[in-house]
Amino acid sequence: FPLRGVTHHVGNEQLWYRARIRALSVPLMISMGCLKPKLHGTPFQRSMLEPVINFLGAAVNCVVVWSLQTQWRTSGILDAVE
Repeated sequence: FPLRGVTHHVGNEQLWYRARIRALSVPLMISMGCLKPKLHGTPFQRSMLEPVINFLGAAVNCVVVWSLQTQWRTSGILDAVE
């Protein structure tokens, strides 16, 4: 289905779905980064580098969501012809 959901103004619907699914991971990664330091002193203690990686992953996912959304908005049929 290479042209599924493509209209004159927006691109393939898979880009829209991928952006939404990636956007759902941002609050999850932020909450994981906030909660991991609370495990300090327990058998489930994590390295102090893990929260940093979670916050960086959330920032990267924000950029990916922005990129997918922009690609979806600008890859319609009329945009490809111009």
